[in-house]
Amino acid sequence: MGVTANATSPVNTDTSLAGEVVSGSLVRVQCAYAHTMGTSSYTLSNTFTSDQTIILAKIGIFNASSSGTMVFETLLNAVVSMITGDKF
Repeated sequence: MGVTANATSPVNTDTSLAGEVVSGSLVRVQCAYAHTMGTSSYTLSNTFTSDQTIILAKIGIFNASSSGTMVFETLLNAVVSMITGDKF
């Protein structure tokens, strides 16, 4: 999972997460995966602890910790303003 302050609406031709955070504690991470048998959904989760002041607007899900293919991209329900120590 990668995060960005970029608030541009995703389009199906996006291949990277524009403005992805590439330094500090908000860099791309491997998420925890969970699935309940008999359902057609799953969850990917992570808790980021910020080491910087930043606004987050969008996340992307990738198949690799660097480079890789972005398989999902979505705007957050609301922009998140973070300062050092905040969790997201």
